[in-house]
Amino acid sequence: MKKILLFVLPCGMFWNCFTFAVAAKHSRSISQQRDHLSFLQESAREIQQISRSESELKVIYHVAVYTSKDTKDRDIKEKTICFSLKSLSYVDTYYQRTESSQTCGQSDLLNFQNLKVEEIPELKNGMWIPDLGVVLYSKKGFDKFTIPFPAPYQLSSGYYYPRIDYLKYFKGREVVSATLFQGNGLNRYLRLQLETKEEIYLYGGGSGFQIFLNHLEKPVKKIPDNIKIAKEEELEIRKFIIPKEEKLIAVQYEYPDTSGIFRTESKVFKITGAVQDLRSGILFISLPYRLNTKEDEKGIWSLYPALYPFSIVLDIATSPLQLLSMLAFGYDGHFYLWGCILARKCAGPMG
Repeated sequence: MKKILLFVLPCGMFWNCFTFAVAAKHSRSISQQRDHLSFLQESAREIQQISRSESELKVIYHVAVYTSKDTKDRDIKEKTICFSLKSLSYVDTYYQRTESSQTCGQSDLLNFQNLKVEEIPELKNGMWIPDLGVVLYSKKGFDKFTIPFPAPYQLSSGYYYPRIDYLKYFKGREVVSATLFQGNGLNRYLRLQLETKEEIYLYGGGSGFQIFLNHLEKPVKKIPDNIKIAKEEELEIRKFIIPKEEKLIAVQYEYPDTSGIFRTESKVFKITGAVQDLRSGILFISLPYRLNTKEDEKGIWSLYPALYPFSIVLDIATSPLQLLSMLAFGYDGHFYLWGCILARKCAGPMG
């Protein structure tokens, strides 16, 4: 018995290049399938309720879960998030976002009072330029990388105090033409032509549009020549002014249409009630975002394990030849050579 074990164990440990090849192909197949799994994404769909306490703003809303390959939602769930009123009282270069919010404090759970939420229909699917009193619309609709909400300091500076109002560089105030340019990746550029023939350029790189400045911190006269433009579109212009004291929330979301294609839309809501002490303008925004988890791996499988009985028989039958190979090339060289030939995996047994 001991003699049999002394013969079988080396065969199992060393003379198994066919089994090694099958294992390598199985591992590669599983790895490739995992690499092709899509990340889960979340998008707000419907705001159920907004309320406040002395220290927090609570939002209850429905969230859809899906991937970029889906034709319908995988799940719709209810989420409850809270923003501290202190964090909403100040805005720098970016708005607070729902995915960076926090859980609600337990001490305030019984002290929330409901606020009224009302959609502003004029701003639906529109790109809002509040300082110039216009809303811009695309015939095809904006994609999810074109954020239609204004940056906190769209036509002024958020870095200096006192704030620099860049409108002082322009005599005109009425927008007569608007063109959206799509650059590489997330880069978007907006050209606004005024009644004075002057042009204002704004830049959006995965965030709200803001004034496009040169290295001297002055508005650019044109899009630099080194920037590649993939396509451009003339936008429809509608005049719209909303009182500056309104308290707003902005939502961009994705949803599947009847043909199973995910579309991007946007809405802006105003909230009323006990909001006098809240900062005016957009309080927070919600955008579709990718989660750090991938879709379920339950559909991942491989047929290669079915070849193990045959590979083991082949390893036993060819063990004398494999012994000669190991004597000629060494243990690691043996697996490296036959791994390359049989499995196209040029690596030793330890990787």
